[in-house]
Amino acid sequence: MTKEGIIRLLIHKSYAYKNGFKKAVEEGDTEAADKWRAGYRSIVERITELKDN
Repeated sequence: MTKEGIIRLLIHKSYAYKNGFKKAVEEGDTEAADKWRAGYRSIVERITELKDN
């Protein structure tokens, strides 16, 4: 898979993490919200790494 394809895949994955975070916040589940936020941030970091290289 090309670098651009991986970036697109990660962007779509980040949408799922963002929605999971919002759902956890709505339900009041702070532990799950923290995990979703950490996952989202790691995806964003990975996207940034790929774009920089």
